Amino acid sequence: MKEYIRSKFSIGAVVRNKSTNEDGKIDSVVIDDDCCVRYSVHIPVDSHGWEMGTKAVDVFWDEDEVETSPNKLL
Repeated sequence: MKEYIRSKFSIGAVVRNKSTNEDGKIDSVVIDDDCCVRYSVHIPVDSHGWEMGTKAVDVFWDEDEVETSPNKLL
């Protein structure tokens, strides 16, 4: 059944978490065993650029928390 699930966003898309107002770039799309779509999102330290240091964070966001980001700087 998992092979029929489609995600709204793809790898490389810049998205925003609706509840935390954080912006990030999707690193991977994960479909859980319960057929829920989740995204592994890279959140930069500096919201004005993609600093890839040890302070940058990769987190998982559920698809219903994610929307297209209006941030043009990332």
